[in-house]
Amino acid sequence: TGWYQLTGIADGCALGPDSVWIEIIAQPEITSLTAPPVCIGNEAVLTATTNIPDCSFIWYNADGDSIGSGNPLLIENASIDDIQTYACLAEFWTCSSSIEMVPLDVVAQLQLSITNVAGNEVNEISLCSGEGFTINAEGASEIDWQWNIPGGNTSSSNEWSESNAQESASGWYTLNGYIGNCPMLSDSV
Repeated sequence: TGWYQLTGIADGCALGPDSVWIEIIAQPEITSLTAPPVCIGNEAVLTATTNIPDCSFIWYNADGDSIGSGNPLLIENASIDDIQTYACLAEFWTCSSSIEMVPLDVVAQLQLSITNVAGNEVNEISLCSGEGFTINAEGASEIDWQWNIPGGNTSSSNEWSESNAQESASGWYTLNGYIGNCPMLSDSV
């Protein structure tokens, strides 16, 4: 980048100089693309980071259609149809980056189930004081579990057991689950 000057001599006489400014513009490069998983019905946020500030951005869907500009790209009310790989192009002046891709995962609300050790769904358990029981959480493998147990106890295990149940253990056992920040549909017994 800088001034380039041309001078010359014709028939022993100096010619008037001429100059031109040549600007070498940095090539934009997308250094990262993020698209965190989003709960169904929420807003998805796709963000690009570049090696130089003040780039403009063009976003494309999996079919190659331009779907927006700017950074970040927001997808309102995300649905299962939005699960795809998105592409982004960064531009600075007349220079363009290579196209980079990022997948978006939209997490649906799944129904959780409480089962017994045989794997059968449980709606109610009746037993005598001093007996034991085990209940299990059933759902997708990536779910983080949260049991709410009578007496204010909680557990993040996929199983809850009482080996010597007392009357104080009577009440609702509620199973909640999350994939990322997305709550699943709870179950209780």
